[in-house]
Amino acid sequence: MFENTPLSPALNLLEGLDKQKRELVVVELFPKQSPIPEDMADVVNRMLQLQYTNRLKLDAKFFKKFNSYIGLIEEINKTGEEGHAIRQTEGYKDLQKYKRIDAASVVLAQLPPELSNASDFSKASIEERIDAGYRDAIAQKIGEYTPAEEEVAKLTN
Repeated sequence: MFENTPLSPALNLLEGLDKQKRELVVVELFPKQSPIPEDMADVVNRMLQLQYTNRLKLDAKFFKKFNSYIGLIEEINKTGEEGHAIRQTEGYKDLQKYKRIDAASVVLAQLPPELSNASDFSKASIEERIDAGYRDAIAQKIGEYTPAEEEVAKLTN
């Protein structure tokens, strides 16, 4: 998913998959840190960039909270009696629907300023961004398993 995608719809989609393991991949489109704009064109460009950043910071708290609820349900399922009254509550039944996201990868953008023009959709710029994103993903070891809690914690820093 792109970094400006709200986390809850992505998690809902992953939870709906009939899989044992689920992985969330987040791709940052523009660097969070940027040089201070020097003119109005830079200000407008930075405003456009900011429309595609920072939305997951709050959603990371949501993710952490829901994972703790899922952990609680997993513990109840391991230790609780089958006929226990807690299993009849609406809260328990609702939380039973959620599934753990096991792994995550967050690809942080390391674009040079010349590739960070948010309004440049030229073929050359798009191809250069794709190449830069691929290099970022490889450098950030996107192919390695990382527990979701560790990776999502990066979003709150």
